[in-house]
Amino acid sequence: MKTETWKYTNIKKWLERDYQTIDSYAPIIDYNELPEGVIICPLADASKQADIPSPYPLPQALEGKLKEQGFFIYIPKNVVLKNPIYITDIAAQLDDPTVLPARFQILLEENSVATIVHKFEANDANHYWRRQVTEINLAPNAQLNYYQDQNEAPTSLHTHYIAVQQGRDSQFNSFTLDNGGGIVRTDLHTKLHDVNATCHLNGLYLVKNKQHVDNHTIIEHLAPHTQSSEHYKGIVADQARAVFNGRIYVAPHAQKVVSEQHNENLLLSKQAEIDTKPELEIYADDVQCAHGATVGQLDRDAIFYMTTRGIDEELAKQLLTYGFAHEMLNSISHDEIRALFNTQLLTWFSNNQELEDLLP
Repeated sequence: MKTETWKYTNIKKWLERDYQTIDSYAPIIDYNELPEGVIICPLADASKQADIPSPYPLPQALEGKLKEQGFFIYIPKNVVLKNPIYITDIAAQLDDPTVLPARFQILLEENSVATIVHKFEANDANHYWRRQVTEINLAPNAQLNYYQDQNEAPTSLHTHYIAVQQGRDSQFNSFTLDNGGGIVRTDLHTKLHDVNATCHLNGLYLVKNKQHVDNHTIIEHLAPHTQSSEHYKGIVADQARAVFNGRIYVAPHAQKVVSEQHNENLLLSKQAEIDTKPELEIYADDVQCAHGATVGQLDRDAIFYMTTRGIDEELAKQLLTYGFAHEMLNSISHDEIRALFNTQLLTWFSNNQELEDLLP
């Protein structure tokens, strides 16, 4: 298992670097009108801390010396947040190799609802390692919409481990947009512990030049009458590489489980590479589970049709590619967040202004 876990993402050269560290961690956290009882504070000040290990090894020089900093977000019982919480992590003014460790713990009590957008950006920063760990606990009937917008520097390493624990009737909805980074790996692991717990995992990765983007997901159905759906799409161009590995586990006593997983990929060059590996591990006999993966190229007939209507061939390719990707944004229920992610999607295209002018 250990070999399988790391065979796709080679970070050996990053572990050999001489890293500097930062003394303080201060992400930009924005929310309009926090209700009474909601807590957003540095992790060191939180009384409900837990400690989950990061699966990403540290350079020997940092072992035992690195102090992970982070924040604690607490939504009390019966509180429904009307507006999203925006967290922006900016790697700024970094010339030397620097490790940026952070840990977030998010706790939603019974019947609470929240939306969190976590953005990762860079401003004049090179060769840094963003080492993020996020722990999410959802009490019975709690609902969290968790969106990630990864737009790191093209020379960076980004690793993010997300662990989710779900109680009875809880719902976890996630969307990950990868539109940056040099080497990127996200591990999302959710456990559905009680009946009627539901999760919906969605993602879109846009990979070009020599980028490497790796998404690994694990969904564990540990109780009967739990549901999950998963849909990831990828566009890979130039000499880039992407990996999707999705595993669904159904425990022996978890009858009446419904689970579906899809991974669709578009290769835009002969040198581009995608490794996709959907997995089902089922030990119950009364379940409805399915998975599928596709890898393809643009439809030449569709490109020809568009060129006969006066559209430049390159622009026609970009329109078709945009349409393939944009479908994923329909899973984002919040209009403002969907518009934000659509803007990110458009920036990926070389003819983005012409493309935008043709869109309705």
